[in-house]
Amino acid sequence: MNILETKPTILNPLHKNDFKTLQKLKRKNTVVDHHKEQLRELFLVRHPKLKFDPKSANLGIDSTDKGRWVYFPWNRHLVHLLSPREYFELRTARNKNLITEKEQKAFQKYKIGIAGLSVGNSAALDMVLEGAEILRLADFDTLSLSNLNRIRAGAHNLGENKTMISAKQIYELNPYSKLTLFPNGVGKDVERFTFGLDVIVDEIDDVYMKIKLRLAAKKSKIPVVSAADNGDNSIVDVERFDLEPKRPIFHGMLGKTDLTMIKNYDFRQRLKLINKMVGLKYVTKRMKESLAVVGKKIYSWPQLGGAASLSGSAVAYAVRRIALGHTMKSGKYNISLDRVFGNKN
Repeated sequence: MNILETKPTILNPLHKNDFKTLQKLKRKNTVVDHHKEQLRELFLVRHPKLKFDPKSANLGIDSTDKGRWVYFPWNRHLVHLLSPREYFELRTARNKNLITEKEQKAFQKYKIGIAGLSVGNSAALDMVLEGAEILRLADFDTLSLSNLNRIRAGAHNLGENKTMISAKQIYELNPYSKLTLFPNGVGKDVERFTFGLDVIVDEIDDVYMKIKLRLAAKKSKIPVVSAADNGDNSIVDVERFDLEPKRPIFHGMLGKTDLTMIKNYDFRQRLKLINKMVGLKYVTKRMKESLAVVGKKIYSWPQLGGAASLSGSAVAYAVRRIALGHTMKSGKYNISLDRVFGNKN
């Protein structure tokens, strides 16, 4: 599936050409039309005092707004939705006032780049749920069966590029999202990927690319947020290169690491570097024991679905705080469910 097939078609029924296309699509695809219910709910969101008034059942549905029809080519569904402004207003209505109206509009305009779409997939979906609309997504990898313990996808997506999977999921949440896709990963496009971004979320596995991405972010004064699964827990890194442009990458934990040498590191050397990045003192006992037998008794480092979701949620939280100008200091944050619930493993 190419990039064009991963983007929905948005049709305005008041436009002559769109109307003709709409009639053709209606004959050949699954039609979902709950537009009147959306209009009614929007009316009640704007007039909350009427919510429990029995007479309000049909209020708002006689609007002249015809909305938009959205065609999703990958599942052949044609859906009748509110127009962009009204759709955003209603879709984020339940965020109030945990996110104020002013904050919601600011987050909508915030430009977020997400490199790596395993944990990055959870982070992306959480941010879109909370109102983010402008995202760049990058991952060259395809979905394998062993990924389905932590990535919210389906067996029908096996072999599909992770960027495309995430894009479709985001468009299904908000077809008006503004996505730029890098299905070949960041790779040699580091400068193009980072240009003009407000924040970068790094969930890449490749240590060489993690460092290269941070060096580009530091040069352009872009903050970086990342999270590493740690058993059932998560370790979140925040690097405010926007506020501290001279700050060493990874909080200086790598020391003087030669970037050119890392390209030739074997698996064991890269694993040692990852331990430095994460901070070995935070790593749980079972995680350490598991890492010691990677390539011997298990073929890759372990990751859990709950930890991926926790990491995604934590990243979304940190990004939103940065976006809205709330206090979010550089540092390493150990989010430990084991500590909260008293688990010693």
